[in-house]
Amino acid sequence: MPTFRIRQGSDRLDLEAVTEMEARARAVVSGRFRDDPSLTVTLFDGEHPSAAPDPVRATGAVAPRLDAAVHRPRPGIAARPSMRTTGRTLSAPTQLLALVALVALLFAVVASGVAAITWHATRPGPLGECARIGLCRATPLSTVEQRTGVHFPDGTVRIRSSASRDGSYAAALVRLPVGSDVPALAGASSADVTARASAALHSASATDLRGRVAGHVGEYTGEVDGRTVVFVRYDTRLGPA
Repeated sequence: MPTFRIRQGSDRLDLEAVTEMEARARAVVSGRFRDDPSLTVTLFDGEHPSAAPDPVRATGAVAPRLDAAVHRPRPGIAARPSMRTTGRTLSAPTQLLALVALVALLFAVVASGVAAITWHATRPGPLGECARIGLCRATPLSTVEQRTGVHFPDGTVRIRSSASRDGSYAAALVRLPVGSDVPALAGASSADVTARASAALHSASATDLRGRVAGHVGEYTGEVDGRTVVFVRYDTRLGPA
């Protein structure tokens, strides 16, 4: 095997190697020499270095740096996989379950909101149930009595009642207890039965209709099987009744 003499400054080393490149690499790996242009490698014949020109230098090629050889991964050590974090892709069943859960949650929120609105709208108040468009229904008789000034005796049965939200209208159709007199209406005078009053009394099968008015209040009565049915209303939009 050929012997090569390695020189760099005052350092010198003789190495056996197959090629000059191998000798150069072994010299750098030994740690005594640096891989730069000051490092020379010549074939040594035992007494004097060979005068034969360095084939690499003669061709003008630049000797490859040995950094790659020095830092080459050690045999038996596999390259580690990239540590980059990748996002996990959910499976189709998982995505479907997530979608169903989201829809159920949205439905529950909407249903709760609708229930709350409905509860507030339908909760009986001074005007009754006001969820529907138009007049409030099932208006308490106390509200109708306050608006009309007509007070019903105990035992009066409310057939139906209604009121406007702006307070301009309130009315009730009631059935008085047996033997009760028609409630008094202060300052009232006799009047014809209006179409609305007639329709309300006839819906309760009342006959022998009579009417009287006082300002914006009208009180209309009829008889059903010996019991008195009364339709009373307060309406400022139509002027005095």
